[in-house]
This record gives sequence, C-alpha cells and structure tokens, in this order.
Amino acid sequence: KGIEPIFTKSEKDIHAFFSELFALIEKLKSDENTLSIMEDIISAITSKTDDQPKLRIYLLNRFYNFFPYNSNLRYNFFLAILNYSMAADLTKAVLPALKDVDELLRNWGATTQQKRDIYKAIYQVYSATNPNSKMVFENERKYLETYQGNDDDVSEAKQCVADAAVLAVKLDDINRCDDLLELRAVKQLQSDSTHQKLYELLQLFCEQKLDAFEAFNKGNSEIFGTAGLSVEDCRKKMRLFSLTTLAAESNILSYSQIAEQLNIEEGEVESWVICAIADQLVDARMDQANEKVYIRHANSRSFGDDEWKTLQSTLHSWKDNVEGVLTKMQQDTKEEPEESQ
Repeated sequence: KGIEPIFTKSEKDIHAFFSELFALIEKLKSDENTLSIMEDIISAITSKTDDQPKLRIYLLNRFYNFFPYNSNLRYNFFLAILNYSMAADLTKAVLPALKDVDELLRNWGATTQQKRDIYKAIYQVYSATNPNSKMVFENERKYLETYQGNDDDVSEAKQCVADAAVLAVKLDDINRCDDLLELRAVKQLQSDSTHQKLYELLQLFCEQKLDAFEAFNKGNSEIFGTAGLSVEDCRKKMRLFSLTTLAAESNILSYSQIAEQLNIEEGEVESWVICAIADQLVDARMDQANEKVYIRHANSRSFGDDEWKTLQSTLHSWKDNVEGVLTKMQQDTKEEPEESQ
C-alpha cells in the first residue's frame, strides 16, 4: 500500500519504479509472503478509477504476465483486471482476453471458489458491454455449474439464476436450456416465492408447446413485464419451438397441421418453416403444390431418457452395419482364388 504515492509522479517515473519493483519481486517469487505482497500491490494499483485507469490496467497486465503460465497468482491479477475494468468503465479493453478462460483456469489449478469468482466477473463484464448477449448467458451458466457436486450455499447465486433464466427465454440464439434446469442452483427457484413462476416459464420453454405457453400467459401475464420480457417475442419463440417439436415427432407435416399447432393462418406456414430452417432448428423441404413439409432433421429441445435411447439405438445400428460390412469383406477375401505359383 506504500506504493500508492508513485501515481502522483510522471508516467515515465511510474514505469521506472515498477521495473525496479519487478526486479525485486523476481527474488521473492518463492517467498511465503508473496501472495500477501501481491494483494497489497493489487490494492494499491486499483485504489483509484479516475486517475490514469488505462495505465493501471496495463500494470495489472504486466504483473499477470510476470508470473509463469501455471502460477495460481495469475488468478489474482486476472480477477483484478476484470473487476477494475468494470469499475473504470474499460470492459471493452478486456474482452479479447476472455475467450480462453477455461484453459487458463486449468493451467492455474484454480479452486472451485476461484472458478466461481472468475466466471462471475466475466459475465458481469459481458453484461456491462451488452446485457442481452449469449456470452452473458454462457458464463452465467458456467458460474452456476460451480455449485454442482458440492454443498455450497446456492442462495447467493439466486439473482444470477433469475438473470440466466430470463436470457434463456429472451435470446433468439438460445434454443436449448434443459441442462440449465438440471443445475442445483437453478432448482432452488422451484420453491422460491419471488422466482417460482420464472422457473415454470423456463421449464415451459424447454419442454412444452404454444398452447401451454398461452395458458401460462393467461394466468401469469404480470411476470413478463416484471422480468423485462416481451410476450409477443416469447410467443414467436414458442411457435418456432412448437414447430421444432412437431418436426421431431413426424417426418411429414401438412400445412394445416402446422397452422393448427402454431395458431396461425395456413398462408403463414411457409414463412414460419423458412424461419425455423434459417435458425437451424429444422432441416426440411416444402412441397407447396401438396402443402406438405418433409423433415430431414429436427433439433431436440432436450436430451433426456428418450434421446439417450434413440442415440443408443442409432449406435447399435451403425455397429451392426459395420460388422456386416467387415464380415462380407472377410468372406469375399476367403473366396478369392489363390494366385498361381
């Protein structure tokens, strides 16, 4: 903390001071007090956000790179960089460093709590830049996954759960969230008086069709405004999900069947099918003359016991086919006439 006055000097003097400090720390790398010293340095560098913030971020980055790639001390400086970037409104500057975080955590041998701290800071950084992005959701989910396989108190993650649930429902590019429902931290919402209906809505988006959504909306319309959700946008997403489920249930769909399930006019069917194809929810072709849609493939909205059974059956079929080909090749080899000697 005694280094704080250095920031009153010129930038040249600041750089010179820290160069000398790095040389001194080089001799202390294995000292048992290194962590305490680094925490004091972090505290001094991050003490002010309105005084040379870009220089302070630069110095934190120099310290981060000063330690070996597998040093756990890198965690301290990486977290400091993330937190300071938010405090100083410099989040865009750190975004490129976030893409390889999973590998970095493995390199550092990060503890569960350290992973939790990093993922929380990351989703906050992304949220400060664009609160409605898939990257916010992905890192919220990774944060919530740190509560799996332990008895840590999940109540501290309740707001993150609610935020992730809203994004799962809201964002057009999130088409599956069954894995989110399975998380221990998320299941706490089932019995939470404030967020119970939000959990039900999330569950509905994972498993149900448009008719279930309309019934939910009729009895719980207030939740959409409270959560910052558009009913019409949610209805559009549920129509696409309903079409996806229909496509998974049958290889051939009539226009009238789709129109009935999506509660639309038959003249609108083709535009909805095109939208589902564009979003890569289904792979299909339309027979306009006969008003049929032929399904090549439809995404699964969840991966449960039925999907595992289907996958198992497919793998067994592939195995049998490969064994049949090998057997035929062996028979053909045996039946080949021997060459003349």
